[in-house]
Amino acid sequence: MLVGARPEAVGAALGNDLQVAFDRWHERAVIAQDTIVGKKPGTTAEEDNGVARRFAAIGIKTAQ
Repeated sequence: MLVGARPEAVGAALGNDLQVAFDRWHERAVIAQDTIVGKKPGTTAEEDNGVARRFAAIGIKTAQ
């Protein structure tokens, strides 16, 4: 998703519906923000918010 994959493609790759794909991505995103790699977070809040907006734009419930 960070490099441009569509939410539908991610859901299909996981073999799940889009809500499950978002929920699984969100679980990973929370961990990645707290993981430091080379003195940088695995992902930033800005990156994660962008991905969440892309899911929300297609009607996925993103409020946790």
